[in-house]
Amino acid sequence: MTRAVCACLDADVRRLIVADEDFEAALEARELIARTGKSVDFLRVFRASTLAEAWAIVSKNGNRSQSRRAGAILRLPRPRRPRPEPLSIPEIRIPPSLGRSLLVSASGAHHLLFLGPKGTGKSTAGDLLIHLLPDPSPSELLEGLLIRELTAASGQRSPDDRPPVVRVPPSIRPAGLIGRYLRDLYQPGAFCLADRGLLIADELAEWPRDSREALREPLERRSVTIHRQRGPLESPARFILVATANLCPCGNYSPTRSKLTCRCSPRERDRYLSHLSGPVLDRIDLVSLIDVPSDSTQKNWPLLREFRDQALFTRSFLQSRLGLLPGELEPRKIEEVAGSVASSYPGYFDLVSLRGRHKLMRVALTLAALEGKTEIEEHHLFEASLFRPERWAPTSNA
Repeated sequence: MTRAVCACLDADVRRLIVADEDFEAALEARELIARTGKSVDFLRVFRASTLAEAWAIVSKNGNRSQSRRAGAILRLPRPRRPRPEPLSIPEIRIPPSLGRSLLVSASGAHHLLFLGPKGTGKSTAGDLLIHLLPDPSPSELLEGLLIRELTAASGQRSPDDRPPVVRVPPSIRPAGLIGRYLRDLYQPGAFCLADRGLLIADELAEWPRDSREALREPLERRSVTIHRQRGPLESPARFILVATANLCPCGNYSPTRSKLTCRCSPRERDRYLSHLSGPVLDRIDLVSLIDVPSDSTQKNWPLLREFRDQALFTRSFLQSRLGLLPGELEPRKIEEVAGSVASSYPGYFDLVSLRGRHKLMRVALTLAALEGKTEIEEHHLFEASLFRPERWAPTSNA
């Protein structure tokens, strides 16, 4: 229904007739479009339950009383749908290292991979990131609604008007990620449905290889392309990836906890982590280890809500300075903004690929902005290097 309302506005149509069951959806779509700043006053929407009622609306000689019964003009006062309450931040304490990873990811739109033994809350940690992201603008809500109307759940809006969160299981196939055509109708996949939100990828090392490799394009270009005989179709995929993975097949290995009993040999662990191919890891800016620290320190952990204000301020600072967030910058722009840092501190760039070089610069830009600085300093590069995957996972191809 949102597409119908948009088409009427673009074509300067003055009247739109919808079925009774679509009337409320048309009202909400028109209201949402009005919130984007677009003029909608000239469009009048009518409801009709039969063809006779629809004809009475469009016919110049139709019965006026019948037309009034059949239609409702949106200019008339009507109860507005209540706006959602502000997103409540859970009053929970989180480890400072986890909070730092979430803060950097949210502030700079960086993709994030959590590694660690099973049972340490990797998936739960990924869910917390949504609380650090800003609420979407009306234009972003409209884009998301247009995308979701292409799915089977047509016309349904997310209940809280929040950034979308799409969780994908290890059994996902490429068509479920990229999207597909069904009877010449495009059905968006998880990449597109997560646009401007989060894509949570559980147990990434256990994904089928073709599904893992499908991540390359959206992680680098923030879009996904389907090639057909009629021509390519490009869909937006501007999500933040939050992936999780164990460090071994049995899930018990931890480099910091010797009490865990791992049945896997070092060779088996290396083979398992090699499923995280180098090209995919190169496109993930932050790789962080999650473990369970001592219970005695939990009372000193910071609250989750303490990170939100800092993340929102840093995003605003970066967008006003760069136009985009560091995680969204193209290589040419990264070199323009931070290329000189490589000559100032060559030791951090000697043994990294070109993509790894840009990854260090992107993360360092965010770390500097968190301190209110516009120039990258050596300690920013040092902290950025701690998020490199070589610390925990090999970068050889599967």
